Amino acid sequence: MKATEGSPEDALLYTVFVALQDISSGMGPTVMYPGTHTPDFHQRYFGNKSTASKQLDCLGGQKKIHLTMKKGEAVIMDSRLLHCGGANTSKERRHLLCVSFLGPGPPPDGSTASLLTEYRNKFTLASFKSETMEATH
Repeated sequence: MKATEGSPEDALLYTVFVALQDISSGMGPTVMYPGTHTPDFHQRYFGNKSTASKQLDCLGGQKKIHLTMKKGEAVIMDSRLLHCGGANTSKERRHLLCVSFLGPGPPPDGSTASLLTEYRNKFTLASFKSETMEATH
């Protein structure tokens, strides 16, 4: 299914996770479901009458990856990819640096654009570049 112009699928959104410590399987690593970033999958998973039961059925045979990482490793993902934090069964907290980059176009709905709504659409890389240039000259 091709995204139509002006739809949320037009804006590319990528997220980078950087491990600030070793992340073992017991620490609840991020779980990613390859291939779930497509409009077709999103329609089936988030569709009009989607229920938790239908969502579980949709994920039934879906491969998943538990993202264990070594300190300093980074992963870049398409933010539309279905992902979540796993259950942390250890006594340690899991620390990741998370940065998202939004391309031109309408931002997608959801929390991936920014966890705090007051910051949504407020900053761009260009604004940081101009502020940095002004501060150094």
